[in-house]
Amino acid sequence: MNSKSVLSIEFTKESKIIFKQTYNRNIEFFKGFAAVFLGEEYRRIYDSLNADEGTWLKFVEQKSVNSQGEIKQFYYNYGKLIYVTYILGINDLHFENLIVKGVYPVIKDIETIFASYLFLYIQKPEYDAQYNATKKLMYGTMATGLVPVFDMSIECGKDIIQGFNDANEIFRSNKQKIYKYIEGNIDKVESRIVPNVYWRAKDKCAYSSADSSMDKIMDVRDFDITAIKDIIEYQTSDNTIEEQKNLIYNAMLLSKATSVKYQEKGVETKAIKANPASEEVLRDNVDRNIILGKDNTIAWLGLIVNDQEKLEYAMADWSLYSGVSGIGLMYYTEWLNTGDRNAVAILQLILKTMKREYDLGKFESYDISYFCGLTGMYSFIKKVENIPGIELFGLKDSLEKLIEKNIAYTNCYDLLSGVHSAVLYYYGDYKENYFSRKIITAITYHFMDNYKNQKMDDSCSFASFPHGYTGLMTSLLCMNRVVKDDRFSILIKKAWEKEKKLKVSDFNWIDNRKADGSSSHNWCHGSCGIMQARLFWYKEEFLGDIDIDYTEEELFRDLREYKKLIEASNINVNNYSLCHGNFALLDYLISFERLTGERMDKKYTQQIFEKAKEDGYSCMGTQATINPMGYMVGETGIRYLLNRYENKNIKSILVCENI
Repeated sequence: MNSKSVLSIEFTKESKIIFKQTYNRNIEFFKGFAAVFLGEEYRRIYDSLNADEGTWLKFVEQKSVNSQGEIKQFYYNYGKLIYVTYILGINDLHFENLIVKGVYPVIKDIETIFASYLFLYIQKPEYDAQYNATKKLMYGTMATGLVPVFDMSIECGKDIIQGFNDANEIFRSNKQKIYKYIEGNIDKVESRIVPNVYWRAKDKCAYSSADSSMDKIMDVRDFDITAIKDIIEYQTSDNTIEEQKNLIYNAMLLSKATSVKYQEKGVETKAIKANPASEEVLRDNVDRNIILGKDNTIAWLGLIVNDQEKLEYAMADWSLYSGVSGIGLMYYTEWLNTGDRNAVAILQLILKTMKREYDLGKFESYDISYFCGLTGMYSFIKKVENIPGIELFGLKDSLEKLIEKNIAYTNCYDLLSGVHSAVLYYYGDYKENYFSRKIITAITYHFMDNYKNQKMDDSCSFASFPHGYTGLMTSLLCMNRVVKDDRFSILIKKAWEKEKKLKVSDFNWIDNRKADGSSSHNWCHGSCGIMQARLFWYKEEFLGDIDIDYTEEELFRDLREYKKLIEASNINVNNYSLCHGNFALLDYLISFERLTGERMDKKYTQQIFEKAKEDGYSCMGTQATINPMGYMVGETGIRYLLNRYENKNIKSILVCENI
């Protein structure tokens, strides 16, 4: 048996004990601490015996709950457990590490006591806003890994919040006793801070493995009972506790909303209501998530839906899709429409922070896509350079060099995160802009050298603009205008035939992600994205360049009929995000009007605006009291769209600024 083995001994009465060959008295520390909040019965579940060679543990058998009352008590205790792990700085817990022991949730492995607190001692942030954002994230409930991002009854969520709240009251009543317990028992704790980095309290050092005979990485002498008290006082202040309770509840609501499609939700989920919201709330919500640094840096921390449509509470990245570049584009339109100097100040802080990240080499491996990579960042910089007094810190030239180099890192299939969104963006001004011509030409050769039809069919076989054949065709049409090649016509015809096979009726294309063969009308995997692309085809008269069974007359008829379909309110959803909701449909109407001169139905737009306010501008298909803040699935994009509606000079992000 080597030093990492775990020994399991099973007895005839079906009970087990486990032996772990580690010096680990974490369980001893944890069960004594948790008993203050969850009682002596909970302490006895964690039955253990420590020896010089390791730790003996009683195996915890799962025990189901059998009544509504027991379910209610389980979730109440779960809320208490979140609180306990929160003020002990325990992180990286996973639901597979939890055991249901009747009305008690039990943690199998307790390796990270104080790890959230210690993280900032080991991983030094590179600028002040990053430090402040990381501190807020690591000192929050989301870091525990126990915040309930699974589908459950709303009532169970309320039980969790009640348990969390009651645990906070227990802490307030027993604060000095709890601090005394920590101080008297802290030397029992050994913590895994990040993979392969451990801290042992009695040694006040970080080591490269759990074996303290290894060379130490660094002293951690400043982390003592005084530091722990300071952090817990911050965590248990009235404002922070309210913030954490709201975060837990809203994360649960948003997870519930994303767990199934809105049409499949039960009455309870559809009944979740938010207070009506004004347009100003959208800007206020984004402003409220700002994290400032003393060194004039800026960051955003909040709920984000990433490009895999997964919910995260995280520091925003630099993408347009869900990160700082998209947030910056929104602030740019705020300045453009109103001359808002506060927005300009925020834009300057974004640029300074972007420069810091660039100098640190953070963008070296970024792809060049418009929605997820460097081109979206470049678009942001090109816009704000026109604001009087803005300093770019050389970022425009720096990004141009990096974009040219990083073409090789970018996939040739998906539009959202691949070369095709970049092609569309640079096509917009390639005739007058040397850099745009240069990049499209370089992308074209990269594409022709690396593209494989079979890989497209395997990974992006969708009737979709950002993720499928429609996006591929649109990009090829652009490349064909810049770099003539007969192979483009062949590829376009093949993609056209594959998209046609997925069309089942007017404006209904099968969504291959769904087993039932159904369709949708959103931008990312539905008719809206496809018809947005068709608008671009119409604007550029692309059909004259290729030989497919689709005429300019048929194209314009379809564009007009799609406008009528939208204005008849036949495809509205309870969602207002650009990626999945009604405001992408509104963006189509704005673009159609500007291209053709045919006015949109003001009665329809007024109804959409009023309903959006009533529904709290929900981005999730249910009216949670908080929205993600990102651009494509969040409030930043909604605010941008409202600004575009008011200003004819603002272009559509949904077609990479070509209309």
